[in-house]
Amino acid sequence: MSSIPGKYPPHEKISQHSRQPDPRAHLMLMALLSRPGIESQLDEAVSLIEGISSTIRSLRRGLDSLHVGMREAQQQMYRLPYK
Repeated sequence: MSSIPGKYPPHEKISQHSRQPDPRAHLMLMALLSRPGIESQLDEAVSLIEGISSTIRSLRRGLDSLHVGMREAQQQMYRLPYK
């Protein structure tokens, strides 16, 4: 039960259960359900999104590893004798 910043006044608390569903969502759902083969198209979309998510996770892990490696290299450079 928290207010949504920028959308509602701070004194007006909105809960998940008190909101009315967006009628556009119902129209979109009806439009999607009337299309033949929508299940396979949605499965493809889910697969695409999962692939993108996996790629982003891999890139983030790679960048984290690069950052750790650069920090370690920096620490080793500080330990080198100054000439």
